[in-house]
Formats: sequence, structure tokens, C-alpha cells
Amino acid sequence: MPKRDARAHGPARGFRPVCRLGVGAGLVLGLVVAAAPSRAGDEGYRSCMARSASTYASVQCQTAELARVEAELNATYRTVLSALPQDQQEKLRAAERLWVAFRQSDCDVFYGQQTGTIASIQGGDCMIARARQRIRDLKVFTEP
Repeated sequence: MPKRDARAHGPARGFRPVCRLGVGAGLVLGLVVAAAPSRAGDEGYRSCMARSASTYASVQCQTAELARVEAELNATYRTVLSALPQDQQEKLRAAERLWVAFRQSDCDVFYGQQTGTIASIQGGDCMIARARQRIRDLKVFTEP
């Protein structure tokens, strides 16, 4: 089984902690971020994002959640791959390579759409949401 490219499942390009943020912008960002976890789902992530008072803290929450979701995605992929016949394994490998490229391109759109620190938050949210959806898509192969 080939190793997955860490860059492909790592944080989106431009997904870097940013420390400078005015108080007014921080309050607005807090309201935006508080709504974002409802799309993302996990209670621990929601709690972390609700407590974050800066872009830097929000990005730290996203980085931790992305690492957790990526580990689940990789485990799910390995489980599904091992359950498939050889010819289907090759098809899944090819599909997964295309999905990785799609996710990166899809989430990169946020970095051109918005300016400032919100782009990091939106890009990270996209990476997490796409990984969670892929987990659901892959589990279809192993669920009765």
C-alpha cells in the first residue's frame, strides 16, 4: 500500500497562524467562527473554537482538528482498501489521488476569495469539512 502524501492531507496552503488582529475584528471573527463549527461537527472542536479569542487560537484549534480528522481518514481509507478485491483497490487508489488534488484545489479557492486572516479560517474549515465528507463516503464500502 503506497504511503499517502503528507502535504496532500496537511493544512491547506496559507493555513498559518496569524497573531495580529484588532479587538473589533476579533469580535466579528469570533461570531463567524462560532457559526463555523456547526458545519464541522465534533464537540471538542466546537468547544475549542468557542473559546478561541484570536485568529491564532482558532487556527490552533483547526490544526489539531485537522490532524485528528486526517488520522481518522487515513485509518478509514486503509480499512476500506484492505476490504476490497485487488482490482477495486487500484480503482480506489486512483480515486483517492484525484480526491486529494480536488480537495486541495477546492479549498485553495478560499485564499483568493477573501483577504486577511479570515481566509485562513475558511480554508481550514474547508479542509476539515472535505475530510469528514470523504470519511463518510469511504465508510459506505464497509457498512452493511
